[in-house]
Amino acid sequence: MKVLHLNFSDNGGAAIACRRTHLALLASGMESKMLVAKKSLDIPEVYELSFPRLRKIWRVLQLKYESWQKRLIPQSDKSLRHGNSLSGFILKEIKRFNPDIVHLHWINAGMMSLKDIQKLDVPTVWTAHDLWPITGSCHCAGSLMTESMAEQYPQTFENVDTSGYSARYGKEFRKLMLRQPEGLITLCRPFEALARKAQWCSNRIITRIPNCLDLSLFSPVNDKERLRSKLGLPEDKILLLFVAASLNAYHKGIDLLLESLQQMDKDMRDRCELVIVGGAVNLDSTLEMNCHVMGSISSEEKIARIYQACDVFLCPSREDNFPNTVAESSSCGLPAVAYRTGGLPDMIDHLENGYLAIAFDSADFANGINLAVNRRVHWSQNSRIKAESLYSSQEHVSKIIAFYASFLSH
Repeated sequence: MKVLHLNFSDNGGAAIACRRTHLALLASGMESKMLVAKKSLDIPEVYELSFPRLRKIWRVLQLKYESWQKRLIPQSDKSLRHGNSLSGFILKEIKRFNPDIVHLHWINAGMMSLKDIQKLDVPTVWTAHDLWPITGSCHCAGSLMTESMAEQYPQTFENVDTSGYSARYGKEFRKLMLRQPEGLITLCRPFEALARKAQWCSNRIITRIPNCLDLSLFSPVNDKERLRSKLGLPEDKILLLFVAASLNAYHKGIDLLLESLQQMDKDMRDRCELVIVGGAVNLDSTLEMNCHVMGSISSEEKIARIYQACDVFLCPSREDNFPNTVAESSSCGLPAVAYRTGGLPDMIDHLENGYLAIAFDSADFANGINLAVNRRVHWSQNSRIKAESLYSSQEHVSKIIAFYASFLSH
């Protein structure tokens, strides 16, 4: 069986999940390849689309067209909406690999249009790394999500989007999703339930398969002091960790995190320090806690070391599907504190391996931090047990292969 994974890039949240599936399939003996529009890493069997300069020019034109279409959308939401209606000129490239299965991941930003998907002449499956493969217009809800939607997203955003963007592209999406993909992979229960209600999914095979990771790389260590010394982190403090590719993105909730840290007991704040990994971030100057900003890190080995050196993971996201950061930190034995939203209840068992705070109650989140710090030894053991049950590469591969086989047996 020859599998071709399509993702816009080889780095980023969905790209990391995609390449982990790809590498796990390769390790199992499967013939797997990954095709991207933007390649930056040296990974086996990952290929970049031909004519990158011409594609870059075309992508600029596509994005300008998209920008015009999104002119009525609030500025904070513009990066969260995408119509994906212009061709990416990718079909000939796909045929060159002669795959038995095409596996779509995050194919926006001008990589592949809806019409391109319908022209695929081999069985095709799609992993919903965000809401876009379900709604056809929204990667994340953004300002369209209210507190009442925290645990259960609406089936469509057309009724709450006054700009008309979701109505237009949602209708086009349902109209064009006639034949492909044949199957949809979701990562968490809320997205699976949402997909099963979607009109275009009525004749699709839908399954839920969590992402996988290398449990030997992301694993607990006994010698935190040595790691902290190498990383320049204090050895006598409880380290709280926050990781996000885009730290200031509204849906990642750093503003909620800072509010929660201010509401912690002073004695607890004095015992703790904050470690931040990710892009540029503007911290509140009134934060009464030492903070170590580590910057963006692409090396999985280095980010694993940082997880291993810390004590508690903080995920203040307003919305999230199945964040790699929670999976990685849990595998390293860190209890996680998060809001009860999106797929996070699938990853965190409340008061067993972490804390699920009321969305979006910063005081309750602060209470969760206090509990996680005090119970971190027991919750750490449970976090690793949970990770081994959810993120095993071997189990992930067996489920993925069985899903592929169900289409090839037609």
